[in-house]
Amino acid sequence: RGPNGGYNVFARRLGQTQTRSEEEERPAEAPAVAPQGTFEAVVPMHDRLTPEEYDEGVRWQDRFGTEVGIYRSNLIAATAHRIADIGCASGRLALYLAEWGFDVVGIDADPQMIATAQNLVPEHLEAIEHAQGGISFYEGSMGNLTTLFDRGSIDGVLCVGDVLTSLDSLEELRQVLLDMGELITPDGVFIASFVNYRKLSYQRSRAGEPQLIETDNGTRLYLDLYDYPAGGTHVNVERLLGKRGPDGAWRMSAVTSRHLIITSDMLSRELIDAGFDVIETAGAYDGSRVSPLESDSIMVVARKRRRARPQGYR
Repeated sequence: RGPNGGYNVFARRLGQTQTRSEEEERPAEAPAVAPQGTFEAVVPMHDRLTPEEYDEGVRWQDRFGTEVGIYRSNLIAATAHRIADIGCASGRLALYLAEWGFDVVGIDADPQMIATAQNLVPEHLEAIEHAQGGISFYEGSMGNLTTLFDRGSIDGVLCVGDVLTSLDSLEELRQVLLDMGELITPDGVFIASFVNYRKLSYQRSRAGEPQLIETDNGTRLYLDLYDYPAGGTHVNVERLLGKRGPDGAWRMSAVTSRHLIITSDMLSRELIDAGFDVIETAGAYDGSRVSPLESDSIMVVARKRRRARPQGYR
């Protein structure tokens, strides 16, 4: 880790008699933290991974068995049909919901992710049509959603993963929620879930649990390292990615992301000001109560109000 806070990562196999080439021995350059100040520049970590790397790290089958059922049940309870998946990445969640009969639009700022999602549509199309669902993908970013869709045209919005925490400031969060408030129809549902970076900041954890994943393309290693810049409003995450190829050698790389610390109380207040009523907060996908310093993740569910509350009302 250098003076700029970035990690230079490389792998060297101990006990080898042969010598690697100079190119193989050279440490990988650490990527810079994304420039700040615009919605387009502040993007989730998945937009710095290839679609393949992202999908392998997410482990979709595990997520489909836990959190995704919660999203679906909340959408059904709100009688939502047209859904926007903000920060949809490779489109796996959007496609899953479309196969359950929802009309889903996936939005992501990364054109490579959108291209991957669109390429997946044909293999899911028969199941989507059988369920009378719909699917489409658009390149776009938070803060300008009403330039892509008509106001009040979306019944439900999903912001899951680290979509909201990728924003740079509380002011940007407010702008994004106001934009989503314009997008969602009255009584429509907003669902957000994200890592509880407040817990990490409080505990000053320096690393997450390493994940070793066997894939068709070899073994993958994912390890998140955490840094805490001055001010206490953000957590910097350096994800180390190791790929073990057919020759047994590990090749290492790193991606950097910066995350806004968002608590359930903070998001609830901002949602109320943006025209929503908060109906549920949870610290896990089993509906357990949020513990700010113990919960690993946070989920917030809100409904768009039919009429505005008086100014200053909470």
